[in-house]
Amino acid sequence: MPNASHLATEMESPNVTHPEAMEIFNLGMKLGMSLPYIPLMIIALIGNSLVCYVIHRYLQNSVTNIFLFNLSVTDILSTLAVIPMTAIADIWLNHWPFGATMCKLVPFIQCLTVTLTAFTHVLISCDRFLIVFRPLQRRRLLTPRRAKFIIILLWLTACIQATPLAVVGYLPEGANARCEESWDAHRSQVYTTTLMVMQYFIPLILLICSYSVICWKLNSTQVGGAISVSRSRMAVRSKRKVSEEHFQRL
Repeated sequence: MPNASHLATEMESPNVTHPEAMEIFNLGMKLGMSLPYIPLMIIALIGNSLVCYVIHRYLQNSVTNIFLFNLSVTDILSTLAVIPMTAIADIWLNHWPFGATMCKLVPFIQCLTVTLTAFTHVLISCDRFLIVFRPLQRRRLLTPRRAKFIIILLWLTACIQATPLAVVGYLPEGANARCEESWDAHRSQVYTTTLMVMQYFIPLILLICSYSVICWKLNSTQVGGAISVSRSRMAVRSKRKVSEEHFQRL
């Protein structure tokens, strides 16, 4: 039987851990981190699939619909090929169980979909910019056929940008191995910085500029329209007043 001093030491020591308690804690952490992915994946798959179906089945082949269709396809690809595998490998297993081929393919798809999503939003903002500022020229310059060609170029550019990840990615031999990248630190830093600029900063700047100008234009148009309406009402009132004075004189 342990003595009183031993029990007191166990109770006072903050570093004493119990395996069962740690297992329960780790399980709770894993569930807490992975459960939010389930409704997000379901909503993403159902929502984007419905968008693709409605656009393809019922809506016209417009420039905006082409961009929205591409955005939904990109989200579906990311939901199916990236989110479940990375969640299983990083949260539950802490190693890569899907083989060397998927070790190259999943980072490639992840980089591809991020680039496609970012620049599809940029294309949508540019389309709205033309609708607000150059509506007549927009119909002539940005046709559905040209929109499809732009989407093809965007996919090719995104594939080229993501190709280095498929080249340098590899799975080391042995149990509990994780995906790694076989290039030196300098090249990795240059590539990561380039991705950050291309996937985040450039799209962010373009989106902020385009939507800020659009909001300014719409706001100024509404203010100008309100002033015109106010002036028209004042003119009508003045005419009525003159007419009433004229009839009173008669």
